[in-house]
Amino acid sequence: MNLIKCSITCLLFVIFLGCETEQKKQFEIKEKIKMLYEKQESFYQLKLDTSLFSEDLIEQMKSIRLLTEQDAQRIKNSDSPTDKPNQMEGSTFTSLADGYSKYSIKEIKISGNKATAFVEFEYASTPKETWVDKVILEYSDTWKISNIQFSSKYSSESTTLRDKFNYFISIYGTIEHSIKDKNGNLLKMVFMNSKNKVTLYFNNETITLEGQKPASGIWYKNELYELTGKGEEVTLRKLGKVIFKT
Repeated sequence: MNLIKCSITCLLFVIFLGCETEQKKQFEIKEKIKMLYEKQESFYQLKLDTSLFSEDLIEQMKSIRLLTEQDAQRIKNSDSPTDKPNQMEGSTFTSLADGYSKYSIKEIKISGNKATAFVEFEYASTPKETWVDKVILEYSDTWKISNIQFSSKYSSESTTLRDKFNYFISIYGTIEHSIKDKNGNLLKMVFMNSKNKVTLYFNNETITLEGQKPASGIWYKNELYELTGKGEEVTLRKLGKVIFKT
């Protein structure tokens, strides 16, 4: 009889412990959702918190911010300094670009070290807009957002946050620009902004240079070549000697 009572007690303890662990997971995930949506910060305001986002998602976000920063610098040094730089616009982390008036977590499904939070949003328009996005989280040292599955309500097919980031990087991550000097020599420049590099095509040579930190304009170099410029004024040097200048 004592053995049976002991077994029942142990079983109840295991059930209680399991429930407590599940509740703790649910609470932690809800806190991460709150961190993302409570303040309604823009993409550029949001802190790149390593306890909130997965490492690779943060790398994508850093790349996009770098692209915007570099394009803003390019515009500043151009003939049209009031132009708008390439940037993420609208509500980045929800399906509806106009954003949301309020949100609520409808359900959280946990399977091992992965979880999906079903978040319902409402936008106070006429008529009222409502939709559900799925926030994907993974657990390592803590629960981190690794992706968001957007509703297909506002597009022909359902897309994800990673899709959105990859599209931006693919569109704005590479900029091609060709320019001639006074003698008609052509210099083709392919700026790989997400990697802070430029590839030059000049005199049947292909030259890759690493980005530096200029006070203004552009500055790229390797062991042999150096590219500097501001606006349409571009100079290419080889071992310190000017070989191309507009």
